[in-house]
Amino acid sequence: MGRACRQGEICTAAQISRRTFYNWWNRYQQCGLEGLEPRSRAPHNVHRTDPNIIGKVTQLRRTKSWGPQLIAGYLRSQGTEVGSMTVHVSYAVKA
Repeated sequence: MGRACRQGEICTAAQISRRTFYNWWNRYQQCGLEGLEPRSRAPHNVHRTDPNIIGKVTQLRRTKSWGPQLIAGYLRSQGTEVGSMTVHVSYAVKA
């Protein structure tokens, strides 16, 4: 008869931490072998700026020589909630 291995021996032999062992063990208990497949680390909820806002920013960039803070302030005064960082990032969007 083979003897049962303790978790510490398994971790040492596999050169993994106990935390990793228990993460894998719990995933195996819940989903079987499929639970041990690598999971995607990509965000599942990608935040995108409304194309209308990008259009407004692009229009203001073409007609004014304002920076992101002025554009964001102007759009807020017009009722469009937008942060200066959103305006700054939309500068990278090709119009």
